Amino acid sequence: MVRCRQFYLFFLLLLLSFKAHSSEYYRFISAQSHITWSVNVLHLLNLSGEFPTSGTFVYDDRTPRKSNVEVMIHTKRVKTLFQQVTNVLKSKNFFDVARYPSAHFISHKIEITNDHAGTIKGMLTIKNITKPITLSITLKQSAIDKKTKAHLVSFYAETVLKRADFGITGYPSAVSNDIHLAIQVEAISQN
Repeated sequence: MVRCRQFYLFFLLLLLSFKAHSSEYYRFISAQSHITWSVNVLHLLNLSGEFPTSGTFVYDDRTPRKSNVEVMIHTKRVKTLFQQVTNVLKSKNFFDVARYPSAHFISHKIEITNDHAGTIKGMLTIKNITKPITLSITLKQSAIDKKTKAHLVSFYAETVLKRADFGITGYPSAVSNDIHLAIQVEAISQN
């Protein structure tokens, strides 16, 4: 009887540890996930806007480097405070959304530096041009939804791109080549 109880306890602990150390699949909550960008214009002011974003990631807590992220950036739905600026950004000189309605990011390496921060390295494709980028990430919040028992996470990432690297060449003397990206993601587990 004691052996049976010990085996049951061992089996239960094994199951619990397996669940605690597994990969979890997450889907971005699109209404709360976006990329804010800013660029300097005429060395006087910063112009900013937003791209709606959707995506998924798999987090492997046992081996974080096996985790991966895939993001769709909806350039066709770029938003600014000024419709005229939005129209220029959608033109051939910038995102050429008639030909390239979205951009795409796929990670190839994730490094966790502490409990709340790390880097994601991957390939970003804009206008059919693919370049490597590195995102600095910060975990903002993690919780369990009481109703659904799903795991919710919120994180922030940032990077700086050179727009000319991606064929975004309009107004080179007026608009800075550096594009600052601030990425806000809220995601929910799907397991």
